[in-house]
Amino acid sequence: MYLVDSDIIIDLLRGVEGSKKFLLKLFEKRAFISVLTVAEIMSGKETKQISKREYILKFIKNFEIISVDYEVSVLAGEIRRDYNIPMADSIIAASALKNSLAIVTYNTKHFEKIPNLEVVKPDYRENKASSKNA
Repeated sequence: MYLVDSDIIIDLLRGVEGSKKFLLKLFEKRAFISVLTVAEIMSGKETKQISKREYILKFIKNFEIISVDYEVSVLAGEIRRDYNIPMADSIIAASALKNSLAIVTYNTKHFEKIPNLEVVKPDYRENKASSKNA
């Protein structure tokens, strides 16, 4: 089971080649997002357009949403303190750890510091680059 970071969702919304196919495979194994990811996605300027906003809200409903509770808050604070990563990433990491989920992201830099946190980096961006060079 996977906790999908906002960069992967943004790739799909921007039409990055391979992102849709990748996410469809994740849905077969259960895909989650954090309430923070919802906030990050909804903060995009394109969500001011009613049709785009409705499309995004409908798309988000494909995921199981993880809320932030007391346990996650405490763990997130400890992660931020111990690994000096941004609070949003700390909360997402804590959510993944509490729920025994692997984080799916291209932003591996912050998450790889955290012990016992499985980080999955997709390969669809690399596949696009390598096919252009072939």
